[in-house]
Amino acid sequence: MEPKYYTPTLNEFFDGFEYESLDLVWNKTTFDFRDLEVIDDEIREGKIRVKHLDREDIESFGFVYSNVNSEYYSLNGFDLTNLDNNYFNIYEDKGADEYCFRGTIKNKSELKKLMQMLNII
Repeated sequence: MEPKYYTPTLNEFFDGFEYESLDLVWNKTTFDFRDLEVIDDEIREGKIRVKHLDREDIESFGFVYSNVNSEYYSLNGFDLTNLDNNYFNIYEDKGADEYCFRGTIKNKSELKKLMQMLNII
């Protein structure tokens, strides 16, 4: 299955945000605040895209996949469940009733930032 992409808004960008820019071919790029003026124009011109978070991205952080009733992953005592359309639950312990996080994670950069905030990595 080929990755799905979307056009981000300017407010999604932060230092280290991963995206692709079009210059004859799509090139993987990491955002640097010095690029801010150029990014806004390129978004309007359709020259910027971001890959939706997928299984490959999640596993790249070391999460182990297990298909129970929905997409389920575990890493270092944390469990991540993809409920639907990039809407996730993150628990600190398997079977816990309380979430560390519950919400949308659109892309790999957002997951990485969230994992840093939750002290998963």
